[in-house]
Amino acid sequence: ILVLPQVQEYLTEQGIRNPTEPRDYVAGSDQSIKVQHAFDFQITAWDTQRKNPDRYWSILGATLGNSTMLTRLQGPLFFLNLVAAGSLFYSKYLVPEGYPAFTLPVLPFTVSSFALGLLVTFRVNTSNNRFVTARTKWGSILNICRDLSQQANLWAARKEDARDFTRWVPAFASSLMCHLRDPRSHDLEAELRAAAGPPEGAEGNARGLSHAEIREIVDRPPGMNAPHFV
Repeated sequence: ILVLPQVQEYLTEQGIRNPTEPRDYVAGSDQSIKVQHAFDFQITAWDTQRKNPDRYWSILGATLGNSTMLTRLQGPLFFLNLVAAGSLFYSKYLVPEGYPAFTLPVLPFTVSSFALGLLVTFRVNTSNNRFVTARTKWGSILNICRDLSQQANLWAARKEDARDFTRWVPAFASSLMCHLRDPRSHDLEAELRAAAGPPEGAEGNARGLSHAEIREIVDRPPGMNAPHFV
């Protein structure tokens, strides 16, 4: 009943529900349905989405208020709710009056529990696969950084150029890490200083990025993220 158009319009007029977002028309359909657009990566949006448990309330509100799936399933759901309400009414009020009691076999519920177990296992495996994929890609980035440093030392015409190149390679990995994580939990300048190796006063091959070079990354032009600038 909650997802009926008339109820949704009333909730919107009362200010309980936010107005619906504009929807796109799809070829071959006489109704407008919501289309998933390309995701624009933003740290703030990502941080809001992964908050726990606030995101569950947001998802529940969006499901009850703006879900086209519930709108399409409101007929079957309404029928199932009527059956459940009728069964409850019969068991609570009519059976004590002498009407015959009905029982359901356990086998259908046992079979459905197997399907539910598969669904839960699938969700857990998907979450683990996402973590493993992210860790694998991060390991590949570190290996590529090492390969770049080795290739620079092998093929550079001058050793000074190779050393200058390899000083910037760790800065890319650190900048990418800070770009993908919440800026409030990482200080880009501190991470670059830690990735630069020994202190700035070190001489020879041990010298990392200077303070001026680190500030150049931190004070990069607006609109350009740190790993792209590096």
